[in-house]
Amino acid sequence: MRAEAQSAAQPSATNTASFAARPTTTKPVKMSVPMSDGKDSDSLVFWVREIEIALSAGQIYDARAQVAFALSNLGGRARAWAMAREMATPGYFTSWSFMEQELRSTFLLANVAYRHRSSFLRCKQGKRSFQDYVMELHNLEAAMAGAPLSEGVKVTDFMDGVRTGPVWTELFRRQPKTFNSSVTRPGFLCTDFFHMLDIKHVKESLYLEFV
Repeated sequence: MRAEAQSAAQPSATNTASFAARPTTTKPVKMSVPMSDGKDSDSLVFWVREIEIALSAGQIYDARAQVAFALSNLGGRARAWAMAREMATPGYFTSWSFMEQELRSTFLLANVAYRHRSSFLRCKQGKRSFQDYVMELHNLEAAMAGAPLSEGVKVTDFMDGVRTGPVWTELFRRQPKTFNSSVTRPGFLCTDFFHMLDIKHVKESLYLEFV
């Protein structure tokens, strides 16, 4: 079983190889990573990415050193689970990629991707600022890694969720083709520009309420 899990982890090792590339001139940077206890599936997804960034910044390339660093940032039931495996089989986690695979299969809910897709499709701007709305969509999109929505669906849902006003009008006038191009530079639209439109719309609405 362990051999099969390690074999299954090989694609992950390939995908995350970028953070193991050895720089030649930069100095290592020590980064702190928040503890993960495995209780929140959403936070685990981002914790994994934070570990990868910290490994790269700290220039930690040795497989066991990477595992040790990740173990030091586990807490609660996640740490108890990991240490139980290390106690039963010393050196059980042979690499960070294998450890990541095991963490995901153990602590990520089976329907986590479905839940994030559903949340993305239901997300609306409401009374929030445009930036806050976009930030939530970006977070949900990142959490859907491995089972993403098509660009057409994301753009349609994003535009439908924008509050009626100058921002909504500008979006439909420009008709962006991808989600990222509609909210980031370089691209069709600019969040700073939209933020100004958003503020102007709110001020105009408040003015009309008191007229």
